[in-house]
Amino acid sequence: MLRVVFTGPPSSGKSTTAAAIAAKMPGWKVHEEIATKLIKLGARGSDEAEFSRRILEEMLAIEVANRYWPVTIYDRGVPDSFVYLKLGGGIVRDKESKTFLTHRYDLVFSFASLPFKSDSTRNDFDRANAEFLAEALPETYRQLNYPVLSVPVCPVEERADLIINQIINQLYLSRRSYADSAASS
Repeated sequence: MLRVVFTGPPSSGKSTTAAAIAAKMPGWKVHEEIATKLIKLGARGSDEAEFSRRILEEMLAIEVANRYWPVTIYDRGVPDSFVYLKLGGGIVRDKESKTFLTHRYDLVFSFASLPFKSDSTRNDFDRANAEFLAEALPETYRQLNYPVLSVPVCPVEERADLIINQIINQLYLSRRSYADSAASS
């Protein structure tokens, strides 16, 4: 099982790239960004910290439900929620901070900033903080000892292919490592 997360500022192409990968790799589970889903349902409200907590709760439930899927891609991970929680003025509770240790990912892809585009799911909060998030999100993953793979600015199909190749390489390395350890036992 391989758990993959996409991180990066709003309007950086994460969701578009995830959709392209889902179309090319139907056997992989690709989850849309939970915040986007909740916003479409009208659940954002005005309290950014509480909204971040709700996202975190939903995210954890989805990750637990999909823990045995061979390849799962998440449009944002648990550390993203903590960055947004702090940005929204919230305080990270002890119980929440423990999820950093229990919900780990195998690959983290950080998307480079693109020109910000407003739509029904992005608001002034997102626009005002996009530059900060472009630095804070990948740095948070690095502080948690994740190797962060940078996704360059290029056409969506190129981004999708680059990521698919990285995931396939990781699957190969994981299986090879497992086979090597089983042979030496």
